[in-house]
Amino acid sequence: MKHNRSRLQAFLSLVLSLSLLLPAAAGPLAMAETAPEIEPAPVASVKIALTPDQITDESIAFIADSYITPAQVLLDEQDKLPDTPDEKLPEAPTSRNWSPLKKNDYCPISCYIDLGAYYFITDIGLFDNNGSCDVTFRTGEPFQWEDAFTVTTNMYRAWRVFPVEAESTRYVQIEANSCDGGMNELALYGYRDDSKEVTDDGYVSEEKPITTADAASGVNAFIDDPLDILQTLGNVREYHNLTFTTKDGLNYFSPSANGYWDFDAYYRDLYERGVEVIPCIQGTADWILGDGGKYESSNNIPIPAGADASDPLSYEAHASVMYQYAARYGAEQVDESTLILGENQEPKTGLGYLRIYEDFNEQNKDWEGKASYMTPYEYAAMCSADYDGHESALGDTYGIANADPAAKLAMGGLVGKSVIPYLNAMKFWFEHNRSDGKFVPDIINFHKYVTEDCPEESDFKPYLEELASWRDENLPDKELWCSEFNVVASDKVKESVSNRENADYLEARGSRLTRAYLLALSAGIDKLSMFMSRDTSWGVYADDGLVTEKGAWVKKPAWYYVSTMKDALTNMVFDEVVCEDNNLYIYKFRDADDSSKEVYALWSPTIDGSAIDGYTLDVGGAEKATLTELEPGFSDGVKRHLDITDGTVSVDVSERPIFVTVSGNEVLRPDPTMQKIPVSPEMIATDDTYMQSFQNLFDQQDDVPRGPTMALDKNVKFETSFGNYHHVPFPISATIDLGEEYVITHIGFYDTYGTGKIELLEGEPGSWNEDTAVSYGLSTYMSWKVLETDLRTRYLQINKYDNAELTQIGLFGYRVSELDTETPIDTTPRLLSLSPADIAPNKEKYADDVRKFLDEQALVPEFPDGKLLSAPVTRHQSYWGKSADFPMTGIIDLGGEYVITHIAFYDTFDVGRIDFTAGDGENWDTDHTLTNGLGYYQHWTVLETNMRGTHLKVDKFDNAVVNEIAVYGYRVK
Repeated sequence: MKHNRSRLQAFLSLVLSLSLLLPAAAGPLAMAETAPEIEPAPVASVKIALTPDQITDESIAFIADSYITPAQVLLDEQDKLPDTPDEKLPEAPTSRNWSPLKKNDYCPISCYIDLGAYYFITDIGLFDNNGSCDVTFRTGEPFQWEDAFTVTTNMYRAWRVFPVEAESTRYVQIEANSCDGGMNELALYGYRDDSKEVTDDGYVSEEKPITTADAASGVNAFIDDPLDILQTLGNVREYHNLTFTTKDGLNYFSPSANGYWDFDAYYRDLYERGVEVIPCIQGTADWILGDGGKYESSNNIPIPAGADASDPLSYEAHASVMYQYAARYGAEQVDESTLILGENQEPKTGLGYLRIYEDFNEQNKDWEGKASYMTPYEYAAMCSADYDGHESALGDTYGIANADPAAKLAMGGLVGKSVIPYLNAMKFWFEHNRSDGKFVPDIINFHKYVTEDCPEESDFKPYLEELASWRDENLPDKELWCSEFNVVASDKVKESVSNRENADYLEARGSRLTRAYLLALSAGIDKLSMFMSRDTSWGVYADDGLVTEKGAWVKKPAWYYVSTMKDALTNMVFDEVVCEDNNLYIYKFRDADDSSKEVYALWSPTIDGSAIDGYTLDVGGAEKATLTELEPGFSDGVKRHLDITDGTVSVDVSERPIFVTVSGNEVLRPDPTMQKIPVSPEMIATDDTYMQSFQNLFDQQDDVPRGPTMALDKNVKFETSFGNYHHVPFPISATIDLGEEYVITHIGFYDTYGTGKIELLEGEPGSWNEDTAVSYGLSTYMSWKVLETDLRTRYLQINKYDNAELTQIGLFGYRVSELDTETPIDTTPRLLSLSPADIAPNKEKYADDVRKFLDEQALVPEFPDGKLLSAPVTRHQSYWGKSADFPMTGIIDLGGEYVITHIAFYDTFDVGRIDFTAGDGENWDTDHTLTNGLGYYQHWTVLETNMRGTHLKVDKFDNAVVNEIAVYGYRVK
């Protein structure tokens, strides 16, 4: 129902005049009999009660907000305004004018009011403060607005009231053609329309997945960063320009559009290492602009020239690229006819390497002008296209969900202090522009840097908590990511770039960066990615990477600390804040699958070197406790057991976080930490002639790095050499007694002149294992060399040959006592490492033939469900003779006791019979013999079995021929 306030008032005046003309004696009864029927008086038009939280800016452009005034200012002094439209203004508002931005090329500005119910609005009043712009008021359905009136705010501090003729409405939009809205308060007058109810037909939120702390911890990286830098982190945000994979409307992945990169290999390699990769596909490409034009910036909005940026259909080209990405790397295979590829591209779909795609980067940046800035509505429109082609309005080959329904869309990271208003506006757009009302990005994403020296004293955590609270209230099923962050560190040291190599600076950065990760996890952030993996030549944080510049790749303390934190919090989720005092922070994490397993993170939230020695940590009823300390050179940290006394453990707390892992129902052990094994000259035993020389190899152990991955200090000088012996019977030998059994993972040598050979053997005096000997032919001059080994021993024999000259040896590994002997056996069936030397014939005349059973092991798959790489070609002879010659037997020494789960063989001629029996080499378990009558021609056959033994006997009958045998299982002893 529309209404006309002036006509209604005229009608009431007429009724009143006619009543005055009636005879006085008529009385009430006579009046009732003669007066015409009239409509009931309408509900009085009064000020509608409004609060600032009911108004939302639609124009959100400026990152800094210290000098802008949001729309809330229009509803913050409602008590100063008249209660009815006919009253005079009792008190003038005093706040600043509504001015949400300060750049005219971002105009018009607009906002909307949600009344929360339907109202007939009869009048709108505004306080015209001191501006001069055209302001339009609209009512009706959002994005289908109807103009109510337009007014020019050309008066000075004047209260102005304007009548409105409109249908009842829930929303009112205000738009101004200037950055300064010209008014600082407004009032809406009218009455409620009770015939309409507000219903919520939006989408129903699903349960948000749990992200463990190790999966949450990530880094920004480029495609050319080494994998060993990235593989210790939980996720990698790999961001690149759209032009890397698109050119002239075609898509290029392997190789890329510029011919430099192989995205297939990059994503595959990280996927196989358990690292989740999230490509951030930023910017635009000139071919999208059309007509051979070029964008002013690669960050411009990716739409054709003249297109409406608020229309989802304008993003057709961009949504097509997103479809192509998900079609190739998602979990579902698509029809190859839908692929749009360059001529040099192999069609591939459903590779399964990716599940999340970020479609832009910092889309609300303001430093490049409006051409590179997306309003919330414009970006929501692009997201709707990128997600599912705007509900397939573009077609079925647009958007990631049309290629892979399980794919997730991550927002480009928002910047600045207006993230929540931006999100509110996006949510409003989705609710009114999609039939499902769905906020289509699965991940809300933003950037936040710690710009103060101490992360705990900055606004970092409060800011993150505010966003998490908004998410929990408005979109509880969405993940919340901080995909770029970094920290300031080392206070005044940072003022000099040349001092960035200063050890104090690097230590401070590493510790404070780790603390920032922990703060974010406690605030409810699901993923956070440090910016960035390596030092660059640009930006505020150019020299604040986890490693040094491209080509050098030297790992800084921060790399080791973040890697250790991720390892210590594997499968953990944040549980609670135990303590947040001025000198001590304690956060507790719990295992996502085992509530009895917990990790406490402890640190001093200071920057002045504060520490607490011997802090008593309450670990409740825990039975076992392990301490993990951050240490440069140790990617998993340095670990040791802690004694529990009366439910507590004692630890030293500093500004560098530590982690205490506790459990109430399982035996915990420190993961083996490859650290320096303590060796002293007194542990050496040898002939007196050579005693001093061998002791010299271990007399400067303090100067040997603490871990095998650490570089030797360039200033270290090893003063004592082994000595140069000639004309003696080599080798000359010595024995080291380490005092207990160790697993030796690495051995380091300081090579003096690069000549001769040194050898180390495990075992014990009188019984040395030459099969596992570590032999090093010295070949460098005054250089530190580290070899990877796999020794387990208490004793080592050192053999020196010829004129081998070196000055120091370092041993690295861990005590066997740290191992949990009850560690569950890995029962994954794998190919046993066998060779022709491992099989022996029962008759010498068959020796060459039985060895051919195991001579092409490189061609068989690692796992029993794998495919044969290529057909084996070597085979034994087909013997025809007396039955007494059969079976032809070969006995395989498995090298330990195994459970054999599968036996596979390549059947050559599909005739004869072959048997397999396990045992100890003399006694055979014939009750479980596996017999196969060969029945396939040149066919790879895999049979399941359940045998156990140290040896496997192969019996070949008659003219049976097989080209190769593979044995699968797992070791038990």
